[in-house]
Amino acid sequence: MTPSLSQIRAVLTGLCALLLAAVVFEALAPIPDWQPPPPAPVAIAAPPPLANTVITPSKDAFALIGQRDVFDPKRAPLKSAAAAAGGGATSIGDLTLVGIILDGDTKLALLRVPGEPQAVALKAGASLNGWQVVGIGSDRVTIQGADGQHVLVLNAGKAAPKTQGDADNPL
Repeated sequence: MTPSLSQIRAVLTGLCALLLAAVVFEALAPIPDWQPPPPAPVAIAAPPPLANTVITPSKDAFALIGQRDVFDPKRAPLKSAAAAAGGGATSIGDLTLVGIILDGDTKLALLRVPGEPQAVALKAGASLNGWQVVGIGSDRVTIQGADGQHVLVLNAGKAAPKTQGDADNPL
C-alpha cells in the first residue's frame, strides 16, 4: 500500500503547523530569570613565614657612594658647588665643552664645571670662575683667562672616525 499524494501533503502540512507552533511558542514564551549558583567559599591559607629575614643596611652605610664619583677611576671626593664657586679661578683642564647651541644669532656654549650638577650655558662675553667666553664656533669655544686664550673643542676626547679600511675589517 502506497500512500497517496494527498496523504503525504496532509502529513507534511500537519508537521509544518506543529513546527510553526513551536517557533511561535519559543518567541512569545516568557524567559525565566536564571541566576548562576554562588561560588563556594575558598579558604585561603596564610603564606608560610620567611625563613631568612632581610635586614637592609642603614643610610650611613652608603654615604661613601654619595661622596665620591662612581664613574671616576680615581674615585676622588666630589667638590660641592659652593666650594667650586668660591675656590677662585678654575683651571682650563677642569672645564669641559659638552655642547654648543646655534640658533640664528643666538650662540650658547655648554660647559661642564666640576662640582656642578649640570652644565652651564654661557653666551659670548659671559664669565665663569675667572674665564670669559670670547667666541663660540660650531665645534669650539674660545675662552680668555689670566694666562691667555684657550680653545675648547667639542668632542676633543672622542676617537677618530673610522676610515674605509676600518669599515671593511671591524675587528
